[in-house]
Amino acid sequence: MVAVIVIELVTKRLKIETSPMFYVIGLFLISTLIQTARGFAYGYDISAVRTSLRNAIYPILIVPCALYFGSGGKTRKFIGALLLGWIGALIVFFLMYFGIFSKGGVSGFGRLMWPPTQNIMLFLPMLLVLLSDADTKFRENMVYWAIMLVSVAVLIAMQTRYVYAIVSIQIAMMIVIIGLTRPRGQRLIFVLKITVSLLAAMLVGVIILRIIRGEGFNLFIHNVVTRALSLFEWRKDVSIASRRHQILESIKLVQDNWIIGQGVGVKWHSLFSWGESRIDSAIFMVLGHQGLVGIVLFFAIFALWFQRGVYLLLNHSSIENPLVRAFSIAQPVYVFAVVANTVGSAAAYVLPANSILIICSAMISEKIYREHRKTKFIPKEF
Repeated sequence: MVAVIVIELVTKRLKIETSPMFYVIGLFLISTLIQTARGFAYGYDISAVRTSLRNAIYPILIVPCALYFGSGGKTRKFIGALLLGWIGALIVFFLMYFGIFSKGGVSGFGRLMWPPTQNIMLFLPMLLVLLSDADTKFRENMVYWAIMLVSVAVLIAMQTRYVYAIVSIQIAMMIVIIGLTRPRGQRLIFVLKITVSLLAAMLVGVIILRIIRGEGFNLFIHNVVTRALSLFEWRKDVSIASRRHQILESIKLVQDNWIIGQGVGVKWHSLFSWGESRIDSAIFMVLGHQGLVGIVLFFAIFALWFQRGVYLLLNHSSIENPLVRAFSIAQPVYVFAVVANTVGSAAAYVLPANSILIICSAMISEKIYREHRKTKFIPKEF
């Protein structure tokens, strides 16, 4: 992705393209920088302030994105770069997690590869559209199915219940959305086809895990099923209890200053083992850092993004390029996944890969939206 942006910027005359999305994300960035200055002024632990600042300034990516689009960069290249980057990260994570070129597990360096598993939630809707698109060539279909199989294997292996729940809802939403884009007589056939295909992908994914895990497969599957079923016993779950505690503590933390929060670098005293400078919820982390001002700006980004996504979904038939069309159709479900994930995870706010993907996707959606509003058509070379 970085290479694509750099090549476009050095080979063309630089021009910045601003937009409502640019300004909203920019305001959130300014709010973050102000709150960081407060953290320094209050004498918060310097390492906590630095960590929080590093995690919170990814919105500055709006500048290279705006330069890329303003200088004539192609949207399809940008989307393709994001997809290729994620595929590479996902494959590396797969090889590391299953011990193919490391000791396996998610400790140490493996933890740095965690974002690809969460970003399955963001790319899965686009994959489903591409697999169902009549314009997708056979070779491309094979590549997309291979990615789907790796994604399924990683999702099962990670035993992440929150992701299980969100992905299940996403799949149901995408089947309905893509089904509605089909002619009436083809909808039932499509739903059956995609359902059978997904079940087949799950079966093949399990077979892959069986081969990799060998003798430990039965215990592994038992643990996966136990983790998934524990969602129905949430009152007894330590992880859920920890999140509830963190939410309540966040509310107490900002009671003295609801409007602008306590500043970047403030410490929580949560039950979770992440340390005191962050908790397991992006929403309440922003609330603690930036108060209601930060929360309003945070959700304004998603509200604007969702509105753009719904518009693109409703007008997808006038988008010629299959990759840009798939990206556009998937946007409302994409935004749903991000917002749902902010409730029980801080990944959207503190992990570089997640933040970069979210900011870039929001800016791409804005670019497609603005172009379509002007011409009512998106050409294949866009």
